[in-house]
Amino acid sequence: MLKKVPGFAIWLTGLPSSGKTTLANALSFLLSERGISVQILDSDDLRRRLTPHPTSSHEERDWFYDMIIFLAELLTSNGVNILISATAPFGSVTEKVVRLASQPALTIRAPLTEEEKEVPDKLILGRGNS
Repeated sequence: MLKKVPGFAIWLTGLPSSGKTTLANALSFLLSERGISVQILDSDDLRRRLTPHPTSSHEERDWFYDMIIFLAELLTSNGVNILISATAPFGSVTEKVVRLASQPALTIRAPLTEEEKEVPDKLILGRGNS
């Protein structure tokens, strides 16, 4: 039996409307030009399907991000490369992702602009777009 080669996962995070999905689409295009196929898991698309009537409770958000992590594990363990476009509002989510990762992680941090510091709490807390 052939040994499956696991896929890779790249998680793109940032503030709501900061360009995560745009970056995922651009990266997908660049990778496909090099013969590398990827599946994009976009939190906005997933949220509409998994939580059609969101409550924005902490429990629901924890569950939602656990589902993204589960899907990432399932897909990568079956050789699917994925790009995840999703905010990660809680440190516990980041900790789970890092613990589950079998590959090195890269974090790029950029300081917030004054405008970004003024993002309404409702967006950051999940009551708006992600």
